[in-house]
Amino acid sequence: MSIIRKIIYMLDFNSSIRVYSNPMLKENAKYPENWFATWFDEWYMKVYQHRDEREAADFISKWNIWEKLNPEDWCLDLGCGAGRFAQLFAKKGYNTLAVDLSMPLLEAARKDLSGNANPYYVRSDMRCLPTVKRFGLIMSLFTSFGYFESDEEHSTLLRDLSNRLRPKGIIVLDLPNSSDVERKVSELPITEKNIENVVVREERYMEMQPKRVIKRIIISKDKETFKYTESVRLYTNLEIEAMFQSVGISSVEHPWGDYSGSPYSNSSSRMIYFGKRIG
Repeated sequence: MSIIRKIIYMLDFNSSIRVYSNPMLKENAKYPENWFATWFDEWYMKVYQHRDEREAADFISKWNIWEKLNPEDWCLDLGCGAGRFAQLFAKKGYNTLAVDLSMPLLEAARKDLSGNANPYYVRSDMRCLPTVKRFGLIMSLFTSFGYFESDEEHSTLLRDLSNRLRPKGIIVLDLPNSSDVERKVSELPITEKNIENVVVREERYMEMQPKRVIKRIIISKDKETFKYTESVRLYTNLEIEAMFQSVGISSVEHPWGDYSGSPYSNSSSRMIYFGKRIG
């Protein structure tokens, strides 16, 4: 039995999600309680409920990834959230490992399971993945990269992901375009919306050394108030290219600027990189 099978063979997709300890979360952090360990809960799902499986399917269709994978490849959905992408790959017959730190999101993913073609869901910090499996594809989508305090942590993570790719394996890194984020924060730093009688106020500001976008989320329902923080490192095109080269990854095509496949430009909303492990 392979190591990854030993790790996940006990998963019961009808009743449980495999949970691993996350020693990285015990470190001190500038932003309280490692913000990503507390924000991705039921409120997050309500605020971002517009994301659905059709959006995921359209992106994959335009990406045409199926021609780039081998039938026996394993796929890793890192920061899988509610599992929209992981489920699509599993339904195509690929062994798919879906990892997230948020138990509420993983529970939501579990509710959507159907048939026998399901991902293996694991709760774990992405910095200490519980497997040595080599993957044909690693996906980090919808801004699930850039959460940590230091560039060193992000570089270490990217190197680890590169080492987990099979030779010529593919990595997809989906990031916000820093220029677009900076412009939007300058134009509209505070927004407020009402979602089913829940008021969601978002306050954004920039940090420049290094460049980060900070978002304070204040959620008010009846007489209760819930407060959350997001802090995401914003990378430039050149910085990502340099990071890829430093960990043995080469870009395989021009970055996309959105989920429809438009070429990346300075005015794009996204910066979606497609890389391949060298050797």
